[in-house]
Amino acid sequence: MMHLTNLKQDLEIRFPDTSHGDQWIINPFTCDLNTVQMNLKEKEQLIDLMSDESLRSIFKTTDLSKFWIMTEKEYPLLFKTSLLELLPFASTYLCETAFSTLTAIKTKYRSKLNVEPDLRVSVSDNISPRINILTASVQAQGSH
Repeated sequence: MMHLTNLKQDLEIRFPDTSHGDQWIINPFTCDLNTVQMNLKEKEQLIDLMSDESLRSIFKTTDLSKFWIMTEKEYPLLFKTSLLELLPFASTYLCETAFSTLTAIKTKYRSKLNVEPDLRVSVSDNISPRINILTASVQAQGSH
């Protein structure tokens, strides 16, 4: 039982309950301004954003992250705060993707395999083959 109590305390430290003060990030148009924890300038920006009907209609049809990215120029303080709150989910996603890929690559039959190169290629979105460099190096070796 002590183990579960320690686990609960550890989770509360690592993942504090922020649901009461940051609801405005999830839906800035329905939040209660009395429960919002922010400075005066941020509150002013939030009030302005709440009264912006064009953004309200965009919010209904747009992904949450994309919505906050669209507010960067007009509401920079709100954008920055929302980005800091939403960013950990993106980085957690990348870690989970890498772990899933690793478990798929490294099986019981491939346990001694050096997975680092395969994992790097599997997880990276922006790696493209550089055939011209490979062929040039092969041709250079062939001419010697």
